[in-house]
Amino acid sequence: MRNWAVLWLAVGMVCWGLGFLGGLGGLDAEEGPVFDAKGNIIQRAAQPKTEDLRKAEKLVEEVFGKNMAKARSAQEKSKLAQEILQSAREEQDMAVRFAALQAARRLAIEALDGKLGLEIVREIVQTYEPLEEMTKEDRLSEADHLWGQAEKSQGREKLAKQLEAAEYWFYADIKTGLVVKKWEERMTGLRDVVLIKPYPPEVQRALKAITGRPITLLNAASGFSMNVSQERKDPGAPVMQYPLLPDKVLPSSRWIARRQEEDVFVFESLNSKLCLSVAPERTDIVQLPYNGDALQQWILIPTATGGFLFKNKGNGLYMSPPESRLHEGTGLFTHPRRNNDSEVWRIVPARP
Repeated sequence: MRNWAVLWLAVGMVCWGLGFLGGLGGLDAEEGPVFDAKGNIIQRAAQPKTEDLRKAEKLVEEVFGKNMAKARSAQEKSKLAQEILQSAREEQDMAVRFAALQAARRLAIEALDGKLGLEIVREIVQTYEPLEEMTKEDRLSEADHLWGQAEKSQGREKLAKQLEAAEYWFYADIKTGLVVKKWEERMTGLRDVVLIKPYPPEVQRALKAITGRPITLLNAASGFSMNVSQERKDPGAPVMQYPLLPDKVLPSSRWIARRQEEDVFVFESLNSKLCLSVAPERTDIVQLPYNGDALQQWILIPTATGGFLFKNKGNGLYMSPPESRLHEGTGLFTHPRRNNDSEVWRIVPARP
């Protein structure tokens, strides 16, 4: 099984896609039927009774228990959770399906995989009736209460509360209103949970492994590499994103990470020998000679899915292309945290 230090070597990206409802209007007081994407009414099943659930949980434990015990890293737990989720979708016994979904949900929380946890919660809400009858307003109120509790917590406890809040929100099934936008933003924040210090050993090994080696940085939203415009070698040349070519390696896509502190790095272009920098008194990213300034130092914040956020030590902002411009040739900038894929970068070995 792969750990974090091996995962960073795998070229690729994670594509996230969550569907949300949008619009403007008011709230409905009564709960109505639930529809799928094609407009068909979804017939939900009742959640299993205690005795049936106990038997179903025992079966899930018999089938997946050994693998659960072996899954140690976040990547292993996420992979197993996806496997259990797929098995649940194919299961005809509704009690066993429910038990499997809950097992997958627990694994996703242990892995701090908010995207997968949210997918599992959606599956539960679409398949089963809520445990208790409530009005939409009461469900929304409870969802807000749970989200508030989550904001006071950290790590797995926080994610568990956020997913519980999301479950109440989805059951409320509110399709219009400004409240939808608020919850869309909250759900977006669950896409890639960041890890907090002290980092686990596999993250520490990964940070050490990238030091002093030729690497390439791939954007998780676009899949493009961090590059320098037209392979320029002059100071001030803009840094942009550009696709990796199958038959040619662009020298300007290759970087060396110089470690300054545990999670703070300076990135030097192997093509120009200049450093990844925020332009002074601006937010765009350029290459400049090394000068020791904080605008050339990047704090790498690991995410639960194996990527990193690049937070500039000088201005406290995060590196990404503009959210609405993910095509090739787009320049990179620093922004306040937006909780989307374009802020996540995969570090992979540079091709020779």
